[in-house]
Amino acid sequence: MKNSHSFTELTYHLVLVPKYRKEFPNNDASLAVLGGYLYLLNCELIEIGGSKDHVHILFEAKPNVAISDIVCKLKAKSSHAFKKEYPFWNGWANGYYCATVGKSSISKITNYIQNQNQ
Repeated sequence: MKNSHSFTELTYHLVLVPKYRKEFPNNDASLAVLGGYLYLLNCELIEIGGSKDHVHILFEAKPNVAISDIVCKLKAKSSHAFKKEYPFWNGWANGYYCATVGKSSISKITNYIQNQNQ
């Protein structure tokens, strides 16, 4: 991400898990909800994909926002949206996995996310 005086590349691999490892509504609409909220949080989605009990999100974020704030807002907003659409939805688990990703690893992680259900 650029501004007139600096350039940062903060790429994150985030994994979210539903509460009690219950089913995640893994469909295009749910993934679009997560991507849309990331966009509203000024993040740039690179790749997203889920399975029945978790979702992987690869994205870039600006350095002026803490990753914990992004995750907290993403989980709250998406959980609220999912609860309206999916009666079985119980929300996200308290924790999450998040790691920074180097430029040379982005394609490997993208490939992993795209092929995790195969």
